[in-house]
Amino acid sequence: MQGIYMRIHARHAWFLLFTLILVFLLTGCNNPLSYFSHRIIKYTSYRDIPGVTGDDIRAIDAIREKYGSLVYGAIPSTETFYTTDGEVGGYSALLCDWLSELFGIPFVPRVYEWGDILPGLESGVIDFNGDMMLADERQKKNKPKKQCKMQ
Repeated sequence: MQGIYMRIHARHAWFLLFTLILVFLLTGCNNPLSYFSHRIIKYTSYRDIPGVTGDDIRAIDAIREKYGSLVYGAIPSTETFYTTDGEVGGYSALLCDWLSELFGIPFVPRVYEWGDILPGLESGVIDFNGDMMLADERQKKNKPKKQCKMQ
């Protein structure tokens, strides 16, 4: 009698396993990237971004005329490093490439030591930086003239 129950349980187990495999195969056949690809919007110009005003465009055009390029200073890390070719690589380099394409202004990634970042920003040698945090003394010293609000 026990042999009959074992065969029935084995059949149920195999049937359940087969059904689960079939369900996973049928539901996983579509390409998940194609599902999301139509939802990703890549802007190739800042002029195409919704909400950019004429004043914004004129301000960016003025920056483009005034500066030949903008320097993005970053400390050595996994985000900013020298490649075997001696070029700056990592996320910072990719960000600069994207910003250059978006604004039509060359954003140049450069590697600086931590102690050189703030003096570089203050002197204008460095235009942008992604490593600094807002500190009370810098906030009091450099009060923004206009507050930007994200929508």
